[in-house]
Amino acid sequence: MRILPFLLLFAVIGSGSGCTKPEETTYHGKMWNGEAEALTVDIYRTMDDYNNAANMLKRVVVPASGEAEIPKELESGVTYYADVYSEGYSLTNWGIDPSLPVANTTPDMGIAVRLLVRSTSVRKMLLKDNLTSTTWSAFAVDGIGDDTWDSLPEYHRYRKFVFRRDLTGAYIYRTSMGQEEEMPFRILHVLGVSHFTILFTGSDASGIAFTLSPYIDFEGNVRLDTMSTSTTFPPSGQNQYRYFFARD
Repeated sequence: MRILPFLLLFAVIGSGSGCTKPEETTYHGKMWNGEAEALTVDIYRTMDDYNNAANMLKRVVVPASGEAEIPKELESGVTYYADVYSEGYSLTNWGIDPSLPVANTTPDMGIAVRLLVRSTSVRKMLLKDNLTSTTWSAFAVDGIGDDTWDSLPEYHRYRKFVFRRDLTGAYIYRTSMGQEEEMPFRILHVLGVSHFTILFTGSDASGIAFTLSPYIDFEGNVRLDTMSTSTTFPPSGQNQYRYFFARD
C-alpha cells in the first residue's frame, strides 16, 4: 500500500486500475493509524458540531499501527469532521485541519485515509481533555517579594483567559475605572509538547502574538504561564509582571 499526503489532517492513499467497476456495496476505504497507540475517531457532520462536541455520528477506534474501515453509514462526496485522539489525549489532531473527505471506492483499490496527530499536552490541559471551553483566572505574578500579588490594585489582579475548542478565545481584564474589557484572539499554533501561540484579532491589539505555556505545578494543579513581563502584553502599559493563571 502506497501513501500520498492529502490536506493537513488526512492522507489519501491508493493504487489500482482506474477502470475498476465500483461494487454495489458501499465502501469508503479505511483509516490508517501509524502511531504506537490506538486512536479514537469521533466523526461529526458539520464543523459546528465538531466545535461543540454535539451530534456525533460515529465513533471508531483504530488500533495502534493498524487500520479500521470508514463507516458505511457516511455519505459519499461529503466532507465530515473528525476529532482524533489517544487515550489520555497525549496524541490529538486538535489544531490541525479536522476535515474527513469521504468517497466511494472498492476494496481492491486499497484506498485508505491516514490519521495525522501531534504529541502535545496543550489540549489535555487547556480543554481538560474534551471540554468545549475553559476559563482561567490570574492568581499570582512573578514579582519581587512574596507580597507582590496582594499589593497590586484589584484591576491589575483581574485577568481571565477563555479558551475554546474552535481555536478562538478571549482575554478579559478590568481598566483602572473598573470597566471590564474583552479582547478576542485565535489560537494560532500549538508548539511542541507544552506551548502554544495566541494572536489577538481585536482592533486594539490586532496582529499581536504571544506564546503561553500550560503546566502542572508541584501539587498537581494545572496552571498557565504568560511567559512574558512585557508591558506590550494587552492591555498596553498595565502588565509589568509575568502572570500565572489557574483553570476555574
